[in-house]
Amino acid sequence: MIQNKYFSFFLLLLAESIERFSYFFVSFVLIFYMMTNIENGGLEFSQESAMNMGGYFSFGILVFPLILAPIIDKYLGFFKAAIYGGVALTIGYLLAFLSGYLSAYFIVAALIMIVVGSAFIKPSISVLVGKLSNFSSISHDLGYILYVISVSAASMGSAYLSAKLINKYYTYKPFFIISFFCMLFFTFIIYYLNKNIKLNDQKIIHEKPTKKLSYILAGSMLFCLFIGASTTISSKIFSFPNSLTFWLLSLFSILFILFGTLKFIKIKGKMLYFILMSSFFIVFLFVNLFIRNLGEIAPILPGIFSSFDMLQNFFIFPIVLSFIAKYSPVGAQATMQSLAFFLFSLSTILVKNILPLSSITGSKLILILALLIIMITAAFVRYVYKVKE
Repeated sequence: MIQNKYFSFFLLLLAESIERFSYFFVSFVLIFYMMTNIENGGLEFSQESAMNMGGYFSFGILVFPLILAPIIDKYLGFFKAAIYGGVALTIGYLLAFLSGYLSAYFIVAALIMIVVGSAFIKPSISVLVGKLSNFSSISHDLGYILYVISVSAASMGSAYLSAKLINKYYTYKPFFIISFFCMLFFTFIIYYLNKNIKLNDQKIIHEKPTKKLSYILAGSMLFCLFIGASTTISSKIFSFPNSLTFWLLSLFSILFILFGTLKFIKIKGKMLYFILMSSFFIVFLFVNLFIRNLGEIAPILPGIFSSFDMLQNFFIFPIVLSFIAKYSPVGAQATMQSLAFFLFSLSTILVKNILPLSSITGSKLILILALLIIMITAAFVRYVYKVKE
């Protein structure tokens, strides 16, 4: 048995960071790999075929967690589902690697295995984050903030490294074998945790179905929907920061605030959340104004909007996930987590592809974004007040 209660949580974060790293490391080059001709190391599918396969793949990544989550809740359990997912992803990346040597159509089986593996892992790990950080109410919430930070850092880091490698070496197959070994490591870690942790020993916060519980869960799902829409609109208006210094300083500043909160601040309850939210926003505003463009002060208005965007992604959204984990019915924890991620992703797709944002002028789009930000922030303050009373 693992004696250090924090060790298991951080080991879980390491495993999920590795899984996200391997996924984005591959997904960045997947379409290019399928379209590139054989002489240059690709599979030489037509552009239409590759785009269609990529579309089906994206649809599966979005929908399959909702299909498999009830099976996880009712039959498999979270650790076992994560192990199955790790095995499926390992096989998927191996098949993608072999598709360049044996048969190009191995890539179809590879994509199916990646979809299934991701669908098992995402809701399972999200539930396990809550169970392994549940030493107190605040540690549970901070655990989800660390979870979002770690997977975001791994995702951005893998995409950055993937772009650098493909531009330097112009080859695809090593990407899949690297992800294959990453997933072997992930699966080993989850297997180790499963053998050394009894989830029944963890203190679980759940309530019997009440009007307040329904309010919390319904409000949480609406937050996921609107945060996804807000961040997507923001990305259409303002450029996404690509400075490594910017993101390193932002993420390390958040970690410093979280450590200081746990170590030194004795305030509890609603006031602590308002202090954390204010501290996060001040840090984000500082890096957006002074670090985004080193050597000069960035424009104030984009800096404010980008700061609220980061606040939603790195504070409000993980706190909402934490509330969902706390108050979900015992037999539907993975289902509720997968629904939250589905609504977040669905809103981004709707905003990108369906809403006629291209026909809306810049000033009107900024006004829509400002109203969304005000609504989300004000509603979140009210939401925390109601949940914590």
